[in-house]
Amino acid sequence: TYFYSSKNYMSILDIRFNEENFPVVDVNIENNIYPLEFRLGVKFPLRLRKEALQGLKKKTKDLTDSINFLGETSQLQTYTIPKVKVGNVILRNVEVTEVDDEASGELGKFLGGELNLLVDFPNSRIIACDSFSKLKKNHLIDGDWFSVPFEMTRVGPVMHALTDFGELKVGFSTTLSESLIQSESAERGTRVSTNKFSIGPKEFRTSTFYTFDLPSSISNITDSILGLEF
Repeated sequence: TYFYSSKNYMSILDIRFNEENFPVVDVNIENNIYPLEFRLGVKFPLRLRKEALQGLKKKTKDLTDSINFLGETSQLQTYTIPKVKVGNVILRNVEVTEVDDEASGELGKFLGGELNLLVDFPNSRIIACDSFSKLKKNHLIDGDWFSVPFEMTRVGPVMHALTDFGELKVGFSTTLSESLIQSESAERGTRVSTNKFSIGPKEFRTSTFYTFDLPSSISNITDSILGLEF
């Protein structure tokens, strides 16, 4: 078992995909297992349904503002849970946000803590590890890797990409099937493609985006969001 505060951890987490093809991770809270959608770009560490929160030990915190993908705002109650276990990594004093019972439970913001993650969806796993060299030593990665500067924002990591549309600020989502781009001259709801798409030294294949009116809370931070199809 690893405690995140030790800064020495490695855990291979099995994931599965639900009927909407979103990645799901099992989280242990007070010996109860909660299957939660894994969301890379959400600012909340942990979101649980009201029903699930009722029987848990928790400390009440303030209300927090939430803005959904359509730009609609609401205030949500937050709490602190003393212990959350993800794989064999234990997180202490995790902030949890209460959502309606119709909403999905979600695990965000680096699995509820500031963890280094290797997201390996083709092999149905996420690896939380404190160092890149440890991944190599355990033969969990191979091939060529390169580093890319990014900015950590409240919608997740944002990088810069060179495209036929110019330089874009690019975010990521693990719960979007398609990639989105802020609709400018193109009509909303159409597909646009770029033959050029490079991040750092890496040139990727032709990329297609679905034009969308991103709310200002997102478009002020990023021009586009890469979905699972990327």
